[in-house]
Amino acid sequence: KLADDERLGTEISRRLKMRGFDVPNDGASATAIASINKDRVANLNALTDIAEQFYVMPVISDELKNLHLSDAAKAALKDLRGRLESAEWQLAELSASIKASLTATGLKMPQVAIPLRVALFGQTQSAAIDKVLSVLGREETLKRMARVL
Repeated sequence: KLADDERLGTEISRRLKMRGFDVPNDGASATAIASINKDRVANLNALTDIAEQFYVMPVISDELKNLHLSDAAKAALKDLRGRLESAEWQLAELSASIKASLTATGLKMPQVAIPLRVALFGQTQSAAIDKVLSVLGREETLKRMARVL
């Protein structure tokens, strides 16, 4: 948790490559992943497990689909996806897009963020969702969202 993000990113990249993942050599994405997730884990193995989710298309269980991908949730994700398609991929703009979707759909943050996490990672918890979107990137975010809509 006190370790330098760059050092953690380098170590995560090394570990992911050992697991067979194609990780960019610059380590920038792994460093960003480390930065937003290091406070959520106790060790490098757990941090590498989280980082792996950014490089693999998730398998979403039927249980999670049934619990979190309701018609209302899908409508909210569709609204958000439309906003994200044209958003500048900066943290403040991503956050504003999420808030605009909340206002437009009348839903609260967990009612959108949890289904979004399910769509992106096949699980209900992650780092702050706007930071996750920023690190995951536009193309991958939109692709993963489209799979559930």
